[in-house]
Amino acid sequence: MHVERTVMPLHLSGIVTELAADKTFKIGNLVVNSSSAQLSGFPSGIAEGDNVRVTGTSLDSSGTLVAEAVAYIDPALPGNPGDFAEVEGWVTRFVSAQDFDVNEHHVATDSNTSYSPSSVALDRFARVSGTRDNNGGVLASSIEVCTLTAGPPRSRHKAVLLSNGKVLLTGGPYCGEELELFDPSTQTFEPAGFLASSDEGQSATLLADGKVLFEGYVAGEVYDPTTQQSVGTGSRVNAPHRGNVTTARLLDGRVLIAGGHPNSRRAWLYDPLTNRFNAVGDMISARADHTETLLPSGDVLIAGGWNGTYRDPNDGRPFDPQFVELFSPRTLTFQMSACMAATRTGHTATSLANGDVLLLGGSRGGNMPYPPASLPYAEVFSATSHTIHALSTPDLPGSPVLLPNGKVVLLGGATAAVLDPATGTVTVAPGLITARTDFSATLLPDGRVLVIGGIDENGTTLASIEYWSGLN
Repeated sequence: MHVERTVMPLHLSGIVTELAADKTFKIGNLVVNSSSAQLSGFPSGIAEGDNVRVTGTSLDSSGTLVAEAVAYIDPALPGNPGDFAEVEGWVTRFVSAQDFDVNEHHVATDSNTSYSPSSVALDRFARVSGTRDNNGGVLASSIEVCTLTAGPPRSRHKAVLLSNGKVLLTGGPYCGEELELFDPSTQTFEPAGFLASSDEGQSATLLADGKVLFEGYVAGEVYDPTTQQSVGTGSRVNAPHRGNVTTARLLDGRVLIAGGHPNSRRAWLYDPLTNRFNAVGDMISARADHTETLLPSGDVLIAGGWNGTYRDPNDGRPFDPQFVELFSPRTLTFQMSACMAATRTGHTATSLANGDVLLLGGSRGGNMPYPPASLPYAEVFSATSHTIHALSTPDLPGSPVLLPNGKVVLLGGATAAVLDPATGTVTVAPGLITARTDFSATLLPDGRVLVIGGIDENGTTLASIEYWSGLN
């Protein structure tokens, strides 16, 4: 159990013990006063032994948490007995290696259960796979217990440049959502904790105060790199379970979360001052695998994505949104803007030095034959005229990074392509020492590009790093 004294709401979860008539109880060693709290989800009020999630804003003079809301956590997993089940998170109750809870879900084992490694204990991070049992828990076939290690191999991870110059990494290890800090000044890694769930690490947004918002299917966490602790954000109201979450930090510090699977048009604003989500107007089109990019005006460009439907003879064209949308933080609404040459999903959007947005690559949608000869690889959205024009460039593989000189380098192979968005010309530059895909590329304050992890040409996940400066 972890509680952080902060101006943001306090969140904790655990088992109710020592429930008293004055509506106080304990979670671990912390006393909670629920006398004025809003209750939700309880069959018939708070009871001894209930799994609960408590939200409050202050501790009184005696150190008691004054609860604003107490929610019942149903320990039963969805589905039917025998269905595949997987839970991942902290060990929240531990009696023995054959009887414990992960994220309040009960785990049972038998002689066929495999452990890797064999040690299970309270406050360890574990991933459990198996089948749903008759009581809504998991009958485990395999249990992985994660340990913090520095510099594990990573691919398809996320990297966030922090205000102190270090780079925060999340995602990619074999087990759990392990966080890690890389210090370019010392070229060393250090473990930085875990997220409560890998579901909450689908996007990572640097907040104005230097903390990082990790956003997932329906909730998230705010991580403080200085303390290596996080505070839950709570759930987005009426948010479907969804993947491919995209976010953009606004000029006023709030964060826009829009779209995602399954075919969602919904959008929310996260406010760091209140640690709350507020629903805003829906997008015009459902989108997943799209991009969100902040413009100098404060509006947000929403481009590309899949609308959740599959091509069939009755579909009208285009099958996915070809038009881009603009979100206005002033009116909290979306409006249709210019059209791309064709639809794109899983592409990249890079903010250029003049405020325009460079759209590169991605999968082509079904509104044109594949490969569509008429689809330009690179298109630029003008932040001033709200029009889109194509650049006459070939299809260049690699991950784009905006350089201090305003050009964009695409890294990945033994050679790199440097694109000048002003002219559309491409020049060849030295590439990476180790060719790789699915890596992270971060522009450092000194102008170098830090490349971490990825998958090499033999399919091996890498732990190595290298720097690109155009001169290697």
